[in-house]
Amino acid sequence: MRDLSLDEMLKELFPKKGTGVCVICGSDKTKPEDFDSDIARKEWGISEMCQNCQNKAFSTEEDE
Repeated sequence: MRDLSLDEMLKELFPKKGTGVCVICGSDKTKPEDFDSDIARKEWGISEMCQNCQNKAFSTEEDE
């Protein structure tokens, strides 16, 4: 097993990160106008999840 830096490990876990597509589903709906709010746009900057994947990831039982 080789030693990986944190950046290398994240790149292996999320190969789509930094490519402008959602790291979960691969959607290219990542322009600022594709998000519902400033918070969702900020979350894109952190996780690179599209709005649809954010909705799924952060939904609660009450939302459903």
